[in-house]
Amino acid sequence: MINTIKNKFFIIIFLLSIIVLLISGCSVEKETLKKDNEKIQIITTLFPQYDFAKKVGGDRVDVKLLIPPGVEAHSFEPTPRDMVSIEKADIFIYTNEYMEPWAVKIAENVKSDELIIIDASKDVELMDIDGYEEHDHHDDHDHGDKDPHIWTDPIYAKYMVNNIVDGLIKSDPENSEFYIKNGEDYKKELDALHKKIKTALEKTQSNKIIYGGHFAFGYFAKRYNLEYISPYVGFSPNAEP
Repeated sequence: MINTIKNKFFIIIFLLSIIVLLISGCSVEKETLKKDNEKIQIITTLFPQYDFAKKVGGDRVDVKLLIPPGVEAHSFEPTPRDMVSIEKADIFIYTNEYMEPWAVKIAENVKSDELIIIDASKDVELMDIDGYEEHDHHDDHDHGDKDPHIWTDPIYAKYMVNNIVDGLIKSDPENSEFYIKNGEDYKKELDALHKKIKTALEKTQSNKIIYGGHFAFGYFAKRYNLEYISPYVGFSPNAEP
């Protein structure tokens, strides 16, 4: 009788142990699944980085554009809500110190230890605005001494893609191959665009650009050996002709 009770007791303990293990396993699996399903939160300053980040990150990222369309990036002032959003994000991408000087201050003062900050122009040799003086421009510098609009050159745009790939790998190393492949695929598209532009320009009889607005295509013009005329050397809408 006593042995029977002991046997039943041990069986119950054994079954309870199995149940506890199963519940624990399910809990760990759910936590892992939740972690795997969480998208990397990315905030970008301008649309080029926004588009590049979406292309490279695919369905593993959630990308938000910080500066509304039509707002001047150089003089943009992030609100307290913007600052909170940046600190809560996983990755913050800005163009460079000449396009968004305020972004550099954010990078220096951000309170999050986990936030990855990407300077999209890293490894790019920025052009001096002084070099534009040989063209028909008014001598007014709005972005310091460098031209920040590197994405207008498809070749330099590939540097931006590389920097975004590196940032995503740092944030999510387990899926590095995914980001590398997407980055390589997108750079092939940029190479194809570069070839199309060259082919199209070879068929034109003039290599001169006459641009009535604030000229932001210095890298484009240099890449394809184009001359340009613009009343502005500055890039801000507030610059005077």
